[in-house]
Amino acid sequence: MRRSIELEYRGSDVSNIGEFEFAVQTKLGKWGQSIIELDENGLYTSSDSAKFKGVLTEKDKPVFTISRNDNEEEIILESK
Repeated sequence: MRRSIELEYRGSDVSNIGEFEFAVQTKLGKWGQSIIELDENGLYTSSDSAKFKGVLTEKDKPVFTISRNDNEEEIILESK
């Protein structure tokens, strides 16, 4: 399984975001990246070729955590 993430800032001033980090926790493990920035369009794309054994299903609920300026927000991702 290949892991990747795409982030999009939908606010009005991407220059105010600065550096941040994220982590994703699933039943297959935890991964993330630190000290990253959005591009001039407010986008960030990450992927790598790390291999995990197992499969995530629609019932799984990965937890996405984003940290910036000593603030942290946790989002539980659910399938619709």
